[in-house]
Amino acid sequence: MNGNVKGWIGFLVLVIIVIGGAFGTSHILPSKISALTVTSVSSNVKGDFIASNATYYVNLSSPVTSLSFNITVKAPVATGAVNATIISPVLLNITQFNSTYNSTYAALIKQGESPSNATANATTVAYQDSTYVLFNNTYVNTSLKGGTATVSFTATLNSTALSLMKTGEPVIASFTAASGQYGVVGSIVVTKDY
Repeated sequence: MNGNVKGWIGFLVLVIIVIGGAFGTSHILPSKISALTVTSVSSNVKGDFIASNATYYVNLSSPVTSLSFNITVKAPVATGAVNATIISPVLLNITQFNSTYNSTYAALIKQGESPSNATANATTVAYQDSTYVLFNNTYVNTSLKGGTATVSFTATLNSTALSLMKTGEPVIASFTAASGQYGVVGSIVVTKDY
């Protein structure tokens, strides 16, 4: 009987800890109120901004050499540093990839590599030699003023990558901004129709 009582007391203590932990951690869970948000995006090429998912859609109707963006973010604090990163989409030239892969694989096999190692190494070499960024990754540091900041950058477009874009097929650049404990992730979706 004494063992049963100790067992029930142990069980109740465990239940209290679990319930207390569940209610006690609600203050550390993220909320929409405490997030950094993208409020607007503008560009030198007309586009559409969807605030609900922080995505800017831009369509290139004719060749351009660069894209300029102004991304306005809002924070629940008035001042502080804002660090933003824009990561370019990468485009693969599949013809170049296949050619580089085949020649590299053949050379590695002649050097005595096993087929599995030759496959892995040839794939790596071919991918590195056959991919092109649409523009260089960009890092911008700015400051909040009155709880808002504008991240401005100009991306010089890589003509090879631009030529690899298929008409109507989107490529996606990612955008992140952070100020202290607050952050946001967004996207810039680029298509072309020429």
